[in-house]
Amino acid sequence: MKIIKGIFEWIFHIVFCVAIALAIVLFVIQFTYVDGHSMEPTLDDQDRILISKVQKTLGIQPDRGDIVVLDSRIDQSRNIKDLFLDYFKYNTIAYKVTGKKPEPVYLVKRVIGKEGDVLEFKDGQLLINGQPVNEPYIKEPMEWFPNRLIVVPEGHVFVMGDNRNESYDSRSMGFIPLSHIIGQYLLAF
Repeated sequence: MKIIKGIFEWIFHIVFCVAIALAIVLFVIQFTYVDGHSMEPTLDDQDRILISKVQKTLGIQPDRGDIVVLDSRIDQSRNIKDLFLDYFKYNTIAYKVTGKKPEPVYLVKRVIGKEGDVLEFKDGQLLINGQPVNEPYIKEPMEWFPNRLIVVPEGHVFVMGDNRNESYDSRSMGFIPLSHIIGQYLLAF
């Protein structure tokens, strides 16, 4: 009987530790990597990064200038089930174990506009709510921006890569629902 009790205790402890680790990865922090050159010079292709999910878990919206990881499948709704499925499909450990690189659905971008912001591009300068924005992090001057005022709708953000001329971002895919923000960038290693 003692042996069986000992086995069950070990199983309980293992399951408990796995549950805690999974909760941390789903709701607190996650490792991922940058796929592409759109965030240069800030982040390089294949940089491994740590993202915080605390803000998302607590319902805190990202601010202008924050670097976020987002789900680019904006035409699909996201729910709690997606957190679990995406974790097992789109993480660096799965990539290392299987050797199969998943389709790049997670993008790393910088938040440029929040809900209610009015964006425009005049004479090579980005204006937010009529005010010029200093962007020392961009790789080179932006060559393309929609020739109109853009108003960011409620529940969405407007994102762009720091390498503006080589970035697939809100200028092409549209506004990003806040539900599709996976987490905020903490550090690269």
